[in-house]
Amino acid sequence: MSTPTVRIRGIYSTALTKFLLEKKWKIAQMSEAMEERFGVSSSSKDPAEIDIRQNKSNGLIAIGEKNDLVKLKETLEKEFLDIFFTMERVQLYGIYKGRITEKRGRKSIIDIKDGIGACYEEVKDESLLQVFDINKMPILRAKLTFPGKNVVLIPNRAVKISRKIKDPEERERLYEIGKKQLKRLGILFRSSAIGKEKELIEEINELYDEVEKILNSFELFSTPSIIREGKRVLKIYFGWDSKKKLDSLRGEMLPTVNNHHLYKNSMELSAAIDLSEKLINEGIDKNLVEKNFLDVFKSSMKEYIEIEHIKEYPITLGDAEVLEFEYPKLVLRRNFLGRGYYDGLDIKKEFRDYAITEIEEGKWYFTHKYYSKDDELKGVYYNVCTPVEIYQDRIRYFDLEIDVIEDVEGNRRIIDEDKLEKAVETGRINKNLEKKALEVAESLVS
Repeated sequence: MSTPTVRIRGIYSTALTKFLLEKKWKIAQMSEAMEERFGVSSSSKDPAEIDIRQNKSNGLIAIGEKNDLVKLKETLEKEFLDIFFTMERVQLYGIYKGRITEKRGRKSIIDIKDGIGACYEEVKDESLLQVFDINKMPILRAKLTFPGKNVVLIPNRAVKISRKIKDPEERERLYEIGKKQLKRLGILFRSSAIGKEKELIEEINELYDEVEKILNSFELFSTPSIIREGKRVLKIYFGWDSKKKLDSLRGEMLPTVNNHHLYKNSMELSAAIDLSEKLINEGIDKNLVEKNFLDVFKSSMKEYIEIEHIKEYPITLGDAEVLEFEYPKLVLRRNFLGRGYYDGLDIKKEFRDYAITEIEEGKWYFTHKYYSKDDELKGVYYNVCTPVEIYQDRIRYFDLEIDVIEDVEGNRRIIDEDKLEKAVETGRINKNLEKKALEVAESLVS
């Protein structure tokens, strides 16, 4: 099976490049530093078939054609245990004819068939719009671009050239080509345009013809509908165990401190990670550096931290007070107002009840011990999940649905096996991770 070319950027780039090269994938547009690091040259300077970059939610997005993204998903899923994927229906850079469904101040909520997007520009009730970002919801723009392989038609009537093209003579050559071809939309030359001419002129003319057809037949399209295909987006999230594997891969190439990929997702700790690894590279003992880094981490721990509980999307369970932190163990306390029932225990929450949460890094579960205001134990809840990621301002984990409860007599039983089965059916949890979750739950009751 042939594999698509991949471009990788962001904090996971060294580890993922090593992993994919070992799997015989082709890496495109590698930086000079990465080529030197791996002793290889990029397979192509043309745009990659898959573009992998960091997203804003502690993970990655991979952009490409659906079939290529499915191959990437299958490759990663075979090697990483706690890895999670979401294939977005909305197409990045796709052009849609959308309909406004709601106005919220400057923001218009727009139905674009594949989903609901937001636009912050003044638009008509029915408009041509382009998806330029996908985060919690698609962000739309009325100013359209038309990407091709080597050039992009842009809203401003001007000739622009990728900053990656450094040679002044090549920049001037491309500028002259663009100036001769310029029509109602501007032209941006991608880095892959270097050394080409006939191919560029043909591509520019084809894109201009496509623009004319779309704009002249706008009224004929139904609403909502997709007018021009874009790229599919696969969101990728790593749990603690997968991040540890990425640490090991990176550590084979560069000095890598414990929990590198976890802490690099923290703005407050990222610089400390860089400094620590620079010191190791200069010959300072790794154990000493990691001990000092851990001291810095512990001193930055907040008095109250958030609990980020992730299923299909992150849910914040509120703030918890840090009672103890002696790495790798953390003890938290949460107070309750007395609404609802404790999951699985069928015991009512009462005013001034509280929970003591005990976490140990690397374990596939943690415990909530529920107490009354008089300090009487009401029950214990064993939350089966990916190993908890401990940050200075929050903890983070992916819930695996199945759990174990314990009553005050010490009797334990497994709950929510059906929820785990459903999560596997929908594809949120993979089969290997399901097996791990069942093993953990069964070990807690045996």
